[in-house]
Amino acid sequence: MCETSRRDSAPPALSPISAAVPPRLLSKAQAAQYLGLTPRGFDRWRKDGRIPNALPGTSRWDRTAIDASIDALSQLGGMRAAPMPPQPEVDPLEEWRKKRDERRNRRG
Repeated sequence: MCETSRRDSAPPALSPISAAVPPRLLSKAQAAQYLGLTPRGFDRWRKDGRIPNALPGTSRWDRTAIDASIDALSQLGGMRAAPMPPQPEVDPLEEWRKKRDERRNRRG
């Protein structure tokens, strides 16, 4: 019988992230689909404060934050949670322009 030492064997290969692992950050279309909503319905839920806004400075939604807001709405865990308060709409382009103008003002 031939025994192979640990030194002689190759380390196990790391498997790439597969399609079975859902992404943590979702686009608006993906987030709407994840919730079973149309994009228009998704916008209404967001404006009503039922689900959070996109992460600041991005157009991506955190799947875990969406899950937490739905858990609160459905009163999972026996606790009644208040819906999230509406959050101000943040336009990434306007935010960028504001920061750009601030930098320009500091220079000159």
